Amino acid sequence: MLFDETDQLMDPLTLISLDIDALSLTLRRCAGFFAFIIERDGSAIAGVDAIRSIPLFYSAGDGVSDSAEWVRQHRAGSTLDVDAHTEFLLAGYVTGNRTLWTGVEQIGAGELVVLREGTIERHCYIEFDHATASPRSREELTAELDGVLDPIFRRLIAYAAGRQIVVPLSGGYDSRLIVTMLKLAGYENVVCFTYGTPGNAESVVSRNVAESLGYRWLFAEYTDEEWRSNWSSSEAARFREFSSGHCSLPLLQDWLAISKLVRTGALEKDCVIVPGHAGDFIAGSHITRMLLHPFNRRKEKVVNYIIDGHFSNAPASSRERLTALRHRIADALGDDCDSDEGVARSYEKWMWKERQSKYISNSLRVYDHFGLDWWMPLWDTAFIHYWNSVPLDYRFERQFAIAYVNSKYASATGTVDGATPTELKRVKAGLRYSLKLMIPRRFSIFISAVLRWRRQAKTLRNLENHPLCFASPVPRGQLRGFLSKGYNIIGIYSKLYLDNDWGNVR
Repeated sequence: MLFDETDQLMDPLTLISLDIDALSLTLRRCAGFFAFIIERDGSAIAGVDAIRSIPLFYSAGDGVSDSAEWVRQHRAGSTLDVDAHTEFLLAGYVTGNRTLWTGVEQIGAGELVVLREGTIERHCYIEFDHATASPRSREELTAELDGVLDPIFRRLIAYAAGRQIVVPLSGGYDSRLIVTMLKLAGYENVVCFTYGTPGNAESVVSRNVAESLGYRWLFAEYTDEEWRSNWSSSEAARFREFSSGHCSLPLLQDWLAISKLVRTGALEKDCVIVPGHAGDFIAGSHITRMLLHPFNRRKEKVVNYIIDGHFSNAPASSRERLTALRHRIADALGDDCDSDEGVARSYEKWMWKERQSKYISNSLRVYDHFGLDWWMPLWDTAFIHYWNSVPLDYRFERQFAIAYVNSKYASATGTVDGATPTELKRVKAGLRYSLKLMIPRRFSIFISAVLRWRRQAKTLRNLENHPLCFASPVPRGQLRGFLSKGYNIIGIYSKLYLDNDWGNVR
């Protein structure tokens, strides 16, 4: 569904006759979440929204589909892409327009693709790019954000049209902003939920926030046995096959919760799920002391930062095969990495195009699998344009956004909560990274070797007692072995998925 510049619902048929330039301009100005395929004059034009919320896949000469498997079956001679397989294992997704199979490609966030007589033309109509950032005072930025969020939530309310809005309410700020704005807008048909083991820290904050706003709160309890039983089911197998698109790891975090809430009838069949991702990223949560360390003011250092931070889910030996990826990242970053502003801009742009649009947004497939509608107000086009214009000082570690959410929450409830556990962990991580950079590499390697066994033991304990039961979808008896080889939990999931063994957990 699309809203035009006057907040009126658009008839999608109006897009059919537009040429590429007019289509790009129209989509840049519209708000909503979409994917489309237009066939005309022997060619096909296909496009997705700014966060690739509904993936599309294609192959030159073989057609376009929302099913990567359909394209693979129609692509003669398609074989497994070894480099893409390595990327998936290390990161949980495949970068660029590729998938796990040669000749099967995906449309990137904010892209239009024209397929004509076996040729491919790609056009990017919108980007997450801070080139337009301009100086303003905090008061001016606050007033502007008020003016941006009001129509964003009017659009959500118009889309929901009285239906039940369901918010996955964590202990963080993004989902808190959503429920706060809904309360200030007077929308009452709202249900909040969270999940995990009883009494976990996130659920305590979630319940307090929901109750302070007067919204109903639901809790889906997780247990190891329940996870193992459900993740071994045929329904889970269908979800894994449906949600990957041969390019992204199926995200299971709230799969069990949604399954339980649907089965019990707690969620109305026509409800709208409204998750908070990825407001933290848009507002600057990834612009940290780690990223803006003086050591990172060169392109090759930023490339290393990306590899170390986002391609480290599997044993280090796998990373030796990432030469082509390093070149692709370097090309995507451009030549503006010699200042804090340039590093932040280049890094966020890469993150938007890759991890946010392929890994994070893939969580929407959980709702699609259960036939539930959804809307992401914090990826509204107006929200993107606003944060593209916000100076770095206000985006740094999301400080301005956190203060803004606290202020809004206070106006709705008269209370303000402190930093979440996630925020405190980020500060500690920054200190660890600074120490790591100051230690000579030969000593760093030695220290890492000495401490590795302690980390593995601690990680094993943490996973076995994790409030979201992260260890449960791993086959019994295999967790320790994976950790000893250098996998983290996402790397384990990726390995099991690629080996077609993810589900054998009973």
